Amino acid sequence: MHPNRITRHLSYANVMATLGVFIALGGASYAAVALPANSVGTKQLKKSAVAGSKIKRNAVSSAKVQDGSLQRGDFASGTLLQGPQGPQGPQGPQGPQGDPGQNGAPGQKGAPGTARAFAFVDPFSCGGAVGPCSVSKAKNVLGARRVAAGDYCIQVAAGIDPATSGAAAGAEVFRTNSPEGNGFAQSSSSSGDPFGNCLTSEFEVVTYRLPTSAPVAAFTTNNVGFWLLVP
Repeated sequence: MHPNRITRHLSYANVMATLGVFIALGGASYAAVALPANSVGTKQLKKSAVAGSKIKRNAVSSAKVQDGSLQRGDFASGTLLQGPQGPQGPQGPQGPQGDPGQNGAPGQKGAPGTARAFAFVDPFSCGGAVGPCSVSKAKNVLGARRVAAGDYCIQVAAGIDPATSGAAAGAEVFRTNSPEGNGFAQSSSSSGDPFGNCLTSEFEVVTYRLPTSAPVAAFTTNNVGFWLLVP
C-alpha cells in the first residue's frame, strides 16, 4: 500500500490507541530493562510502598537497625532476659516533715464509775503538823485533816458508813518526796480510828516510809501523798 494512502487514513485517535497498546504490552519490560542499577531511591517510592510481606526473610540484620531505636514493646514476650539485681543504692536524704494532722473527734463519754467516794490528798497543803488538808479529784469526799504525824482523817458524804464500808489507799508518786518507792499508805477498814483520833464518820489513812538502812521498821511520815477509794 502506498504510504500516502496510509497517512490519509491516520487520525489522532488511531495513533493514541496504538501507542496505548504498545505501552500496556511492553512498558513494564521496557522499564525493567531501561532503569539502570541503583537508580531507584526514596523519591521514587510511594509512602508505605514497601510492606512487611515484601521484605525477604532475614533480610534485616542488626547492622541495618539503628542503635537504641528498639523498645521493650518491639520484642516478643519472654525474649528479653532479666539481668541480676544490682546493689542497693545509698539512702536518700530525709524528706521534709509533714504538717501535723488535725485532732480527732472527741470520743463518747464513758459510763460513770461505780466507786462511791475517792479523793487525792496533798500532804504539803495541810495547815502545819495538824490541821485541814486540800483534797482534789474528789467524789463524795468532804474534807481531810491531819491529826498526827502521817495520820489523816477523811470525811465522806452522808450515806457512806465507814463501819460497813471498806476502803483502799495508796501512795501518790508525784506528791511524795524522794525516794518515792519507800513511801506507802494504808487505810482503816474498821469504824473510827484505832488510835482514837478520827470520828466514827471518818475514814483513817496512815502514811509510812521505809528507811533506806537498817533497822527497816516503817515509820509514819508527813511527806507521802495519797489517794483514798471507797468502792
